[in-house]
Amino acid sequence: QLLFHYGFLFLLGILTFHRRSGAVSWRGDLLALALLAAGVVYTRGPAEAIAATATALCIAAARTTWPALPPPLLWLGSLSYSLYLIHPPVGMRLVALGQRLHWPQALGAAVALGGSLCAAVLLHRLVERPAQHLASRIPYRRPASPVG
Repeated sequence: QLLFHYGFLFLLGILTFHRRSGAVSWRGDLLALALLAAGVVYTRGPAEAIAATATALCIAAARTTWPALPPPLLWLGSLSYSLYLIHPPVGMRLVALGQRLHWPQALGAAVALGGSLCAAVLLHRLVERPAQHLASRIPYRRPASPVG
């Protein structure tokens, strides 16, 4: 059930990666993007499909549209996977703590964001970066030319 519920979103991410790596041309990407967006509409709803598709297009075009991203965005980008993994257990618990302690909602959100960012920095430095270093030793072959 989870695979079907989130599968089109994951496939959209995979397609975006392949577009960024040059394995898929824009022409092939746009057709697949439209089909996956329809799948997201069916499984998650139109609002999430619009957000996911817009995000995929921004990511696919990011380096050609914005040649120099500001350092804070590059820093957040380097933490994005760690933040994605850590925000539910850390952020949601901090939000729940704030609710139990009757903090203003904005304070609870700020504490949850700050706590999640701190935890993501630790996870990135202690786990993700060493894993990336080990993975960089694995030889990968790039396709000779993009597939349409």
